[in-house]
Amino acid sequence: MNKLDISKMYISGSKNSFQNMRIPLLMSIMLVFFSSTLLAQEAMSKKDQKNQERQEVYSSLQNLAKDQTFEFNANTAYPQKGGRVELTTRDNLLKLADGRIVAELPYFGRAYSAAGYGESGGIQIEGEYSDYNVQMNDKKRIVTVKFSASSDSENYTCTLTMSSLSNISLYIQSNRRQGMRYQGAISLD
Repeated sequence: MNKLDISKMYISGSKNSFQNMRIPLLMSIMLVFFSSTLLAQEAMSKKDQKNQERQEVYSSLQNLAKDQTFEFNANTAYPQKGGRVELTTRDNLLKLADGRIVAELPYFGRAYSAAGYGESGGIQIEGEYSDYNVQMNDKKRIVTVKFSASSDSENYTCTLTMSSLSNISLYIQSNRRQGMRYQGAISLD
């Protein structure tokens, strides 16, 4: 064998090795492409599933607001002055059912006139409510419910802002006290 034969053999061997490497290289590129496509589809399906869950919650909130039957349980109070107050007692609710309201909520803030003899310092409402209004923001999936109620000596305007079953904001404005905001959840029972 001369030098020319050896170089031909070397060149032809390198061509074969390149040919042999080309197939696994193409297979690995295809594998990466298909796996990234599958991951993208899975991410989209998770996003679609999350959107569907949000839409179902929004529909539930719409139905609760339309039916005018729900119970709000406050777990945090936000006075206009001062920090938030964590509520640990059981009497932190506002319930609407059959055209009536029952509310027992603590109050932390300034009163423009003192409570009368035998009246508690909290917000207590029992009776009928009026001016019930529902606003729906389909883009943000937020339901806002406004209504009026009164006790023996006080008139209240209540605004519930609902974005999920566990993220509800209640703002109560009174003719005798500063407004008060509560954060809590809706009970479906």
